[in-house]
Amino acid sequence: MTTFHPTFRALGVAVLALGLLTACGGGGEAAKQPPPNTIATGQAPSYYPSEYAQLIEASKKEGGTLTIYSNTDQENWAPIFRDFEKKYPWVTKIAANNLDSDEVFQRVLSEQATGNSPADLVVSNAAQAWADFAARPGTLMEYASPEKGKLPDFGELLPNVYAMSADPCRSRTTPRCCPRSRPG
Repeated sequence: MTTFHPTFRALGVAVLALGLLTACGGGGEAAKQPPPNTIATGQAPSYYPSEYAQLIEASKKEGGTLTIYSNTDQENWAPIFRDFEKKYPWVTKIAANNLDSDEVFQRVLSEQATGNSPADLVVSNAAQAWADFAARPGTLMEYASPEKGKLPDFGELLPNVYAMSADPCRSRTTPRCCPRSRPG
């Protein structure tokens, strides 16, 4: 049985998906200037399903605290929290526990075993740990993000597990290690 708070978790996933969408923007002239911050308090984008307004309304009755278990540094959370608090001002406290990758999942599993996990959102970059966690019955709440269609193909890593960002990576080989084959 899942013990996540469904309305806060859904709102949190939507904000993270929107963050991924922003982080994956294209290059060129338009990329040099950030888009204006047009956050409307308590409103969902026009392409969200109409019942999403009920989800937002229900979140106002959940006590005002959003609890996140993650291995993301507080500095990286700062712009997301700023915008989340602007959009949902009735969320008066965001508690983001900075844990190591495996501890994120162990904490949730331990709390779920007792029947009470306060985590609304779980964030970790540990791919194998996500696969193990998602394979356990009752650990993930089903949620189809309205942002899913706007994400790149890799945006949903597993069912109900969304990417938070696309991290840059570069690989380089040296001729000593990996000689190039030259066309003949």
